[in-house]
Amino acid sequence: MEPEPSKLEVRPPALVDAVIRLLIPPACREHVLGDLWERYTSPRQYVVDALMTLPFVIWSQIRRTSDPLLLAMQVLPAFVFFGGLAGKPGADGGPAWLRAVIPAIAVAVAMVLRDAYYWPKYPSSRQAALDAGLPLHRRLHRKGYSRWRGPN
Repeated sequence: MEPEPSKLEVRPPALVDAVIRLLIPPACREHVLGDLWERYTSPRQYVVDALMTLPFVIWSQIRRTSDPLLLAMQVLPAFVFFGGLAGKPGADGGPAWLRAVIPAIAVAVAMVLRDAYYWPKYPSSRQAALDAGLPLHRRLHRKGYSRWRGPN
């Protein structure tokens, strides 16, 4: 006896589902995927639903995981390391702090997204040290590269 057509389980393609699974933050992945699977009718509709839902899911995770004080404590050292407190003007004559704003904003965005996608069972002091050391490493790496490259 064959199953009735209405009882057949229809699933999204495995590759499409795997890509969407990677884009959804781990904390809410199963819930969101379950809702998307319930609404599935075609691969195109599945992708459109996922792309329409994804910004709201990410924003929701950012609101849950972000701590403004901790973010300020992470961005301020990045601002300093990128020369935000240097007294002399930049090579183009503009204020020194202006050069450090864009890298500091990039660090802020990266840290907020990392927190939204990070799913630790046990947060460690090692991870905190790594988070604090990344801006310093980037700055030192950039200084070394500019010395190796030589003057323009």
